[in-house]
Amino acid sequence: MKQLFPGWNAKITTKHKIFGGVLDNLLKRTGEMILVAKFMQPLSTTKSIKVIVPPRAEYEPGFAHWVNTVRTISKQTSAPLTFFATSFTNKRIERVFVDTKVSVSAKYEIFEDWQDFLILGRYILPDDLLLVVSAREGSVSYNSYLPNIPKQLSRYFKENNFVIIYPEQHGIRLAQDPRTSAVPAY
Repeated sequence: MKQLFPGWNAKITTKHKIFGGVLDNLLKRTGEMILVAKFMQPLSTTKSIKVIVPPRAEYEPGFAHWVNTVRTISKQTSAPLTFFATSFTNKRIERVFVDTKVSVSAKYEIFEDWQDFLILGRYILPDDLLLVVSAREGSVSYNSYLPNIPKQLSRYFKENNFVIIYPEQHGIRLAQDPRTSAVPAY
């Protein structure tokens, strides 16, 4: 499995608006998992990892892969995890850890109102690493609010390290209406 880790400078230029961004092109041309990172401070200073997961993320083909990637980041930074997701998604994440017989320090919080994404700011401290699971347009967990998340992160969480995860999408066609035929991938 390949993983792509492009950096992000949070600037939108005229060239970006006209030709589309590198990330947009990567998302369209590859099904690999992509992690876009912005680090403002050393990862060794991370005290806690907050993982924000959209509804239906458990239906994506790359679900278990990104969950295990998050676990690896937690292990390497010795930082505990807090997942913010729907109750069902949180249960599926927990199930990945149980099925892989992996011990992980994790809490699970219910979060369903992505229209009010910024409310999560009350739970996030300056030394937290934010991991936001996103989705490619047309995939099962895609929603219209997701393209705004990078701008909100760079504007309201300027001092935080963050990573946006786009799960892998191998072997599927991007559906016109993914909500009508979704089956859990895990």
